[in-house]
Amino acid sequence: MRLADTESLVQLIKKHALYEFANPKLLQEALTHPSNSSLNNQKLEFLGDSILNFGAALLIYQLRPDLSEGEMSKLRTLLINTDALASWASAMKLPLEMSGRQLIGERSRADALESLLAAIYLDSAQQGQEGFSHIMVLLEKRYGNLVKSATATLWEASDTKTTLQERAAKLNLGLPVYHLISKTGPDHAPEFLVRAELGDLTAQGTSNTLKKAEAEAAGILLGLMKTLGP
Repeated sequence: MRLADTESLVQLIKKHALYEFANPKLLQEALTHPSNSSLNNQKLEFLGDSILNFGAALLIYQLRPDLSEGEMSKLRTLLINTDALASWASAMKLPLEMSGRQLIGERSRADALESLLAAIYLDSAQQGQEGFSHIMVLLEKRYGNLVKSATATLWEASDTKTTLQERAAKLNLGLPVYHLISKTGPDHAPEFLVRAELGDLTAQGTSNTLKKAEAEAAGILLGLMKTLGP
């Protein structure tokens, strides 16, 4: 779908976000990558990031008063990290206007999702409505059940590097160290090979990003650490 087809774009968002834009230009701006135009979604992404952070925190605070502050923070990170937002953007089938034939990466999809939330907030305000309440409806629809049922296992598995560091500290093993062994493949489809070390334990991870490769290696180390203690 081309962003110039404003009516189809408005109807797409109405279907997936249950919101109908009164100002389609604001919606187009939210879905325009910085590579494509001087009028792009960078400023909306800045606003949307803050709205999303607060909205996710409020949702967790309302639904899970039993969690500690640290647990709430980890759960919020799980909800609003790049992978989670990119997945949400894909589920909504958000188009993104980019220059040339650039591939749309996860970071760009996540930015578009944040920009869309900001655009909904601003469009609602322009119509004299309270936009944040609609953002909260979307967040609860997307994450409500997950937040209600979340346990420590969920965020520990989603952030293996932090979990590894915390468990290593409890066992006085020092900090894990990560080494990039190799980067292969073309620029548009790289593969990273990483080695993680913790004391005498080592593990390797591979992925299309350095961060994911490190996380995979950390997850393997966590499995090896089960023989060392809780």
